[in-house]
Amino acid sequence: MACLTREYGTAEGRRLVADGRTRLPPIPVGLVAWPIRMASLPSMHPGGTPGATGRRRAPLGALVGVMVLVAMGLGALWPGLDPYAMDLTARLTGPSAGHWLGTDRFGRDLLARTLVASRYSLAIALAAVGTAATAGTTLGLLAGRGGAVGEILSRLVDALMALPGVLVAMLLAVVMGPSPITVGVAIAVGLVPGYFRVSRGLALALREAPYVEAAYAAGASWWHVARWHLLPGMARPLAAHSAASAAVALLADAGLSYLGLGLQPPTPSWGLLLKEAQQAIGLSPWPALVPGAFLAAAALAFNAIASALQSGR
Repeated sequence: MACLTREYGTAEGRRLVADGRTRLPPIPVGLVAWPIRMASLPSMHPGGTPGATGRRRAPLGALVGVMVLVAMGLGALWPGLDPYAMDLTARLTGPSAGHWLGTDRFGRDLLARTLVASRYSLAIALAAVGTAATAGTTLGLLAGRGGAVGEILSRLVDALMALPGVLVAMLLAVVMGPSPITVGVAIAVGLVPGYFRVSRGLALALREAPYVEAAYAAGASWWHVARWHLLPGMARPLAAHSAASAAVALLADAGLSYLGLGLQPPTPSWGLLLKEAQQAIGLSPWPALVPGAFLAAAALAFNAIASALQSGR
């Protein structure tokens, strides 16, 4: 207390404290409130941007992202959508009352085709992410135990990372034929190393935690510790990684479908719609703009969700 006010630094103030007198001059409220107020201010990044501002934006972006994805999902399930109905009198037209987002070169409604395509593209991407998350996290947990098993798994995953995803998809297409399963497996193979590295690093960090050591001391098996102690600690980082991986999977699905390795015509997917739009890009931009906008919006939505999860909000 003797250093909080200017009076305590004088000889009179020191004499009062030395004499043990308790009726000291009151502490100014401003000097007590100032550190509390400063502690409540948003932290500043080196660039001068308040850190709290970015944290406030993260939940808002995630909310918008969830709304976008929900709208796409509900739109894809909307009854009465016919992506194959042709109107040859309205080919390559822009937005109108009859076709809200225009038509393609066969007069098919672009909104209906893009919404139905989102059903397939989102399903393939989410299935690939789920498969990769299961395989990569399991292998990462095993490698997190250390020892020879961890080293062997790490080297195998390093070798897997050296394989180009397009090459894997082409090899699978030769063996299995072009199909959504081919694209999903190729994307999952490419995503496994990322999950492996994230889960292995988290397992190595969490195994030194006191509650994990206490569980081992109580006689718990490794599988029990991994199920009840390691995985709950990995939930948020893995969820953020999954959201970011879903955006990557969507773009990879569009690219592989564009190359003809995924869904085949006339079944629509975002990549296939972009491929079909290439043939009429000089006549009308709408066949390329509509599926491209949906693809970009979905990828940005997943990235916004990943940012919110990563920021801890």
